[in-house]
Amino acid sequence: MNIDSKRCWAEIDLSALAANYRALARSLPAPVELLAVVKANAYGHGAVPVARSLAAQGCGFFGVAQITEAQELRRGKIRERILVLSHLEAGEIPALFQSELTPVVDRIEMARAISRAARRRGRKNFPIHLKVDTGMGRLGLIPTEIPRFLRDFRYLENLRMEGIMTHLSEATDPVFTRFQRKEFQKAVRLFLDAGYHPLYTHSSNSAAVILRRIGGDNLVRTGLALFGAYPEKRLTKSGLNLKPVLTWKTRIQQIKKIPPGYRVGYGKMSLNRSARAVAILPVGYADGYPRSLSNRAEVLVRGKRAPVIGSVCMDLTMVEVSGITGVKVGDKVTLVGRDGRGEIRAEEMAVWAGTIPYEIFTSISGRVPRVYSG
Repeated sequence: MNIDSKRCWAEIDLSALAANYRALARSLPAPVELLAVVKANAYGHGAVPVARSLAAQGCGFFGVAQITEAQELRRGKIRERILVLSHLEAGEIPALFQSELTPVVDRIEMARAISRAARRRGRKNFPIHLKVDTGMGRLGLIPTEIPRFLRDFRYLENLRMEGIMTHLSEATDPVFTRFQRKEFQKAVRLFLDAGYHPLYTHSSNSAAVILRRIGGDNLVRTGLALFGAYPEKRLTKSGLNLKPVLTWKTRIQQIKKIPPGYRVGYGKMSLNRSARAVAILPVGYADGYPRSLSNRAEVLVRGKRAPVIGSVCMDLTMVEVSGITGVKVGDKVTLVGRDGRGEIRAEEMAVWAGTIPYEIFTSISGRVPRVYSG
């Protein structure tokens, strides 16, 4: 791909991705397995290239949110196991069998529908994972619903309870996490007492893995950490050195001198009190560069930080380059990533935007081409 003709682009370093996977996998005690979460286009990094790279490192289990995401992986020749983490509609159930996918079940009605579909196809022991809600307040059985689920599930002879899972709402909070794990252990015990012996129990996310607090899990679900970002700033001191995988760049499209008294951007957001050199960048919120970065963010130009001034527009962003020597039209500009000694991480951009790094990555638009290396 000729990046010289692109307005902006994201560079994806697959060697950094592989290094992160190895570091995370090494941090796990045997025989705990790592499930790589590649939903939302692998958090904006490109689901198929990312999954291929991780499969080459030995990853044998992937997680997605939607059937369509799983089908994309299958079309990309990903043969490894795929767990569909979110709720399924009735019309999506046939795809489980067509693409050999493992569903997460959150209620007995879904389990019945999958069992009927399995029976029609002559499938025995079709694997499912059950989701238990231990305090997230989203999908899943609350613990008091489990006895009734067990009474009904015993009649669904075409299904096999391969796994039981829950979702930690804040893995860095040790008190609430202990509460959730205790509730989860109670739920698992109910299934064991009923004669079910799931192959997998899993609750741990990236934060839990980084903190090495995986409880009794024998499968962990890791997403953000694979891409070299930390769910919270304090986790950077965990001793697990993760390498950023994505660098987001653009080029200076135009440089102009703005006289004193001039305003910059929609809504007259920035008042120019002195003469400035302003660089116009061909990137905006339609590309996923958040409008909330207006007058708040910084970019790297020739390795130096340059402030965003005025409002981020749909297709353009303005930055001040008055103090940067030698700057010219066509210079590369780093929105996220490293340039020389300077670095802007997705976590820092998230703070400026008042959000989280997950949203920064997944908001990068499909019109931003991904360029792969490593």
